[in-house]
Amino acid sequence: MIAMGELASYPLVEAAYRAVIRRGGYPQVQFLSESLRHETLAHGSAEQLAWVPEIEAYGMEWADAYLGLRGAVPLDIHDGIPADRMAGSQEPLGKISALRWEKTRWCLVRVPTAALALQAQTDLETLTDLFFRACLVDWTEESRACRVWATRLDRARTVRVLGKDTDLTFSVAGRRWVAGTASSTCPTGRS
Repeated sequence: MIAMGELASYPLVEAAYRAVIRRGGYPQVQFLSESLRHETLAHGSAEQLAWVPEIEAYGMEWADAYLGLRGAVPLDIHDGIPADRMAGSQEPLGKISALRWEKTRWCLVRVPTAALALQAQTDLETLTDLFFRACLVDWTEESRACRVWATRLDRARTVRVLGKDTDLTFSVAGRRWVAGTASSTCPTGRS
């Protein structure tokens, strides 16, 4: 299942679809949109807000893998929607999310788009380069580095984060740190 979020994500959806076909898979594309969701939030009945999208739920049962390719929308898209309406619409989304966790292997990706570049105050080329550098790292080396940090943090009692306009200190005493790498098993039993 490839979930296409906003029209600007189409080029990456097309590439993912092509890759699935070439590997012998059976891709299905679903279009999701915060702009369309806004219409329901603004004008839908209580029943419409509480509705669990049946086809989307079935997709979680059907798919063995889920790839959510999400395009950017204006950060203030839902400004003006009353909090109770927003909260009422979150429950059905939570049910879909739970099915995704329980039934599929999944990945959600914020796709680099012109709108996201604008929000990040950069250009699309810079954002796209950053995106692919982040995705195409040496995961063996990254796993090693994560294990080093986990070992260091296991011995720590406090953490201090310093940066421009940032000086944050908090206790980590008694915490256990686990590097979530491809070769490790998560405490929940999922890896």
